Parts: sequence; structure tokens; C-alpha cells
Amino acid sequence: MKTSTPKEKIILFSHGFGIRKDNLGLFDFLAEKLTSLEITSRQFDYYDYNTETKEVVTFPFSVHADKLKVQLDLLKTEFPEKDIVIIAQSQGGVIPAFLSDLTKVTQVIAISPYFLTDREEVFARYAARPGNETNLEGTSYRPHKDGTITVIPKEYWNERFRTNPVALLNRLAEKVKLTLFFGKQDSLIKNLDQKLLLQSMIINIDANHDFTGDNSRETLWDWVKTLLFANS
Repeated sequence: MKTSTPKEKIILFSHGFGIRKDNLGLFDFLAEKLTSLEITSRQFDYYDYNTETKEVVTFPFSVHADKLKVQLDLLKTEFPEKDIVIIAQSQGGVIPAFLSDLTKVTQVIAISPYFLTDREEVFARYAARPGNETNLEGTSYRPHKDGTITVIPKEYWNERFRTNPVALLNRLAEKVKLTLFFGKQDSLIKNLDQKLLLQSMIINIDANHDFTGDNSRETLWDWVKTLLFANS
């Protein structure tokens, strides 16, 4: 079986919930590293952004999946000779699992791909943030330091509370090579039993959920580079 070299791959970034494609700076950091190795990468926004109200309006996972499929189809058309690697962060890591067709996707690298689904835990976490308006039966508003506001409809909450991220990641691992990165200081994973994650490579790094601070991103990049060059 022929394996592709890094230059024969194209990277598609899948960002997390409620933010724009690289509010965290993580994907820009990785994209710059990839460019230095002549590896093409693409970012896209799951959400539309209202420049007047500074609102980012979210939607359920199923709609995310439809938007991801559009991006994959565009890459398949533009780069028919390349394999696709998805690098995802947070909830963006489970979105590929909703797709039935992952043709040309050879690998998914998911960074902090875990989120809370217990209704009481979610409400306590969101309601505790200053300025948040949390209404799980209606529309919630989550302001950010940069002035943007994440608008969360009840349809998102309804789907989130029915979602099992571990089951989704296991489903994804049956389809493609899956590597999961977790930050040891990520408070969201305190109740995650990693032994339940089957068929995935799991790598734990000294980092928080967003992989900020110290050398966590450089360490992450060293691993990503290794994964991209493996078997090439």
C-alpha cells in the first residue's frame, strides 16, 4: 500500500465551539510551522460573524458536520492527488465522526477533543463565567475578552446533552488513524477515563485545554511533525 509523503498531504483545520477559526492562535502557529515544511494547510470558519453586533451564532453538531463536508469536498476537487489530514481542537475533534464519508481523509489529529455533556455540570461551568447569560431552554450569550459574543441556541444544547464524545471518538477511530492530544492541566478531562478510548493513539502533554503557556505548543508541534512524517 502506497503511503503519502508530508508534501502529498493537505491539512484542514477544524476549530472548536463558539469561536472563529483561530481565536486561540493555535492554528496560525501550526500553519506557520507547516508552511516552513512546504505543507499546505487550510482554515475555515464554521460560523458567520456579525461585524456590527460582534456576534458569533452557533448551531448543533450536525450542522457543523455539513459545513465540514463542504470543505472536504472542496479540497478533494482542488487537490485530487493529495491525502487530507484533519487537525482539530476541542469540539472540532468530534465533528468528523458525524460524517459517513471520509474518503481521502487518512488521519485525524485531535487536540483536547473532550467536552462536558452533563446538564448540571455544563450549566454550573457556563453560569459561573462573568457576563454569561446561560439559558439551556432558550438562547445563551457568552461574551469574550476580545468583545465578541458567542450566541448559543437551545438546539445546540439539546444535541450536546445527547452526545457521547467518547463514543464519537471511538467511531472515528474505526474509520481513520486517530491521535488524541490531552493537556494534563485541562480541567475538562478530570472525569474522562482514557481507557474507554479505543484504537486511538493517546498523548498527554503538560498543557491546558487551549495549549497556551510554557512550551506546550512547541511540544505539540514536535509530535504533529512526527505523525505527519510517520510511514512516509
